[in-house]
Amino acid sequence: MDEVWRECDRLVPGRVVRTGSARKNATNNAEHEIAALHELLTMADPSPNVTTAAMEADVSADQLACDRHALAHIATGTAAVPGR
Repeated sequence: MDEVWRECDRLVPGRVVRTGSARKNATNNAEHEIAALHELLTMADPSPNVTTAAMEADVSADQLACDRHALAHIATGTAAVPGR
């Protein structure tokens, strides 16, 4: 487990949190766990990118279509089918 954690930490520092005890060294990872979780909670949000913006636009467009469909049913007095 420690080998996998170290390799992940080398590739993307701070993104994998090692929890539990390290039996090999008979030490506890609690201090490292607390520090890693604190870093994750306090780090700045990642910069937006084109892929994320496109996904957010798609989700918003889907929600708008659902809302328009529901409002059309209200306006016409017919029963709306959820999710359509």
